[in-house]
Amino acid sequence: MIRLLLYIIPSAILITVVMAFVTLDIHYNHQKAEQDAHSKLVAKAHAISTFVATQMRQDQQEVDYLAQLISTRNALNTSRYKYIEDIFTQMMLSKPRIVQARLIDNQGLELFKIVQRGGAPQTLDRQELQDKSGHFYFKEMSTQSDHELYISKVSLNRDYGVFELPHRPVVRIGKAVLDDTGNKLGSVILNYDVNTLFNSLNDLASPNINVIIVDKQSQFLLHPNQSMTFCEDLGCNRKLDFNNFKINQNSLLYYEDIMAFSDIFKHADNSHYFDRIVLQYKADYQPTITANHRHYDLYLTSHKWWGYMVFSFMFCILLSTLLYKNYQRIQSQIQKMKMHAVLEKVTELIERLHEGDDPVTGSHVQRVSHFSRLMAVKAKLPKPVIEDIHRYASLHDLGKITTPDAILSKPGKLDPHEWEVMKLHVENGYNLIREFNLSPVAENIVYCHHERWDGTGYPRGLSGNEIPIEAQIVSIVDCFDALMSIRPYKPAYDFEKSSAIINELSGKAFNPELVATFNQLAHEFRHSRSQIEDRTVKVMAATLS
Repeated sequence: MIRLLLYIIPSAILITVVMAFVTLDIHYNHQKAEQDAHSKLVAKAHAISTFVATQMRQDQQEVDYLAQLISTRNALNTSRYKYIEDIFTQMMLSKPRIVQARLIDNQGLELFKIVQRGGAPQTLDRQELQDKSGHFYFKEMSTQSDHELYISKVSLNRDYGVFELPHRPVVRIGKAVLDDTGNKLGSVILNYDVNTLFNSLNDLASPNINVIIVDKQSQFLLHPNQSMTFCEDLGCNRKLDFNNFKINQNSLLYYEDIMAFSDIFKHADNSHYFDRIVLQYKADYQPTITANHRHYDLYLTSHKWWGYMVFSFMFCILLSTLLYKNYQRIQSQIQKMKMHAVLEKVTELIERLHEGDDPVTGSHVQRVSHFSRLMAVKAKLPKPVIEDIHRYASLHDLGKITTPDAILSKPGKLDPHEWEVMKLHVENGYNLIREFNLSPVAENIVYCHHERWDGTGYPRGLSGNEIPIEAQIVSIVDCFDALMSIRPYKPAYDFEKSSAIINELSGKAFNPELVATFNQLAHEFRHSRSQIEDRTVKVMAATLS
């Protein structure tokens, strides 16, 4: 208790002092975050303005180019539209934003027209051509100089007097076509799909920013809520309300209490598709930074501020919890070390039981452990994995302690029932090793070393690299050492025959790459096995004497 009080008293004093610095730090960081967020909006707005200006310039250059083409003049003079049809078609194919291209005479009658239908340009029949003399854009175009490029306001496209569905906003760019003497032959007008442009602007802005575009009448052309757009065409009364703009004490702009940036689109000749852009962060994006808070709300909504405040009262409890958890962790490590030691004793007992029957067979687990390490090193596995393979390879048949001796020592072939009992040693060993929580490598070795590369092994029928690499290695080594050892059901084979069998099983039972690694270690396998056998025989001889 005294030690805990020694933590509590100085901590309470320290936190009281720190809270003052935390308050200043929150205020400074909040201002910096606000400025950074605002700078991002400014940069995005600049990128969007540049992009729109580039698109406008390209659109206007296209119309200006068509108006000056000799083919356009000839088409209006001769009423032969073959060449201009090819030009319009190629242009619309290369730029799908162009949804209509047409020639109109001086009275507003359409002479030739191509529209985008089904994703491809289609030339309309003469009976489909319309009189556009009553449309606003033809009237506006007729009042300006023949040498000027006409740009209409953005409006919803109508098809035979009815709004196209889904709604398609378009801008119409046109120019008079003049002959060599300056007489007006007619006009060329292209309709550009503004939705495509809007989609590009949203992509430029990023998913966390709303893009709002308005025209000179403050009509919304682009808005997150589509029902707010094109009220002039659709008969609603929703426009940009400048009363919704506010400026905070740091001179930052907010629209509807969310951080925003607003700017007028500028163009060299004062003509533009749009009038104003408003970029506004979405309401759910970092509201502590982008929302317009009152000064004291900054601290009341700050997790950091409240965290430090609560910390002064909870410090002792947290410290006690940390100390208790650390105590538990140490106890868990000690327990794990004890279980590991017990398991090592069990493994040693299994070895001794085997050695009691046959010293060569008794050293099997030692050789499997040693050979597995050689294979793992040659395969360039990570060092911790190599160490775990060497440590736990000897446990691969741990589950056989649950298998009846009559089956383990049967000299002949096992019958189907006996074979099913024998296969249970894998599951039993796995369940046992899991209780010790030693290592995933140990569990994989015990559970998967009887799986085969072609998927015909047991217990789960894994194939290929579904089999953990440590189990693949132990599988080869276990088989090799078993081939060279005396078993109740077979004599010991020499090294050459055992090695040949391993190679015959490449691609069937074993990973071909690991079999190649085995072949590279042939000398080490032969030499090491002899040393281990000799050492085991000497130990057994000394024990018997």
